[in-house]
Amino acid sequence: MKYLRSNLEKERVLVLSSMLLIAILAAVVPFALRIPTLAESFTASAGCVPCSCPGKVTGGGQIPKVCAPEGKASFGFIIVYYAGDPAPKGELQYIDHESGMKVHGHDMIYLKVSADKKKAEFSGIDKYSGHTFKVYVEDNGEPGKKDVFKIAIDGYSAGGTLLHGNIQIHKKP
Repeated sequence: MKYLRSNLEKERVLVLSSMLLIAILAAVVPFALRIPTLAESFTASAGCVPCSCPGKVTGGGQIPKVCAPEGKASFGFIIVYYAGDPAPKGELQYIDHESGMKVHGHDMIYLKVSADKKKAEFSGIDKYSGHTFKVYVEDNGEPGKKDVFKIAIDGYSAGGTLLHGNIQIHKKP
């Protein structure tokens, strides 16, 4: 019985030590959550180096919810990055009407625009959770019926071809 107790105590100490280490890292290195990582496929197709690319992307509309065919999510955003700026400027508002998930960001981390100006990805900090969100968009021409919006944050993801709205990847920032 003493052996079993000492193993339980060791496990408890290990768990508490791990929790303490995570708390220290979160307090001391808050910027660690802001390090962007892109899907290799997008980086390869975008023609951008791993930093912000000058550009301007705007959009708004609704996307369908895969798990709830009648469900919808609404979004609106603007993000712009000029060469030499420390970071992109912009705003994102996203509301999933089915689940109640909301994302709102003013602090942008990066913007990447493909060389053909048809795809873009950006990231920022959600003001509600403080966590990093990522957005991928496609501008597939006018009037926007084939445009794509995808968002991911904290294990939540949604996206697809727009039901209504438009994505614009502008020629110049």
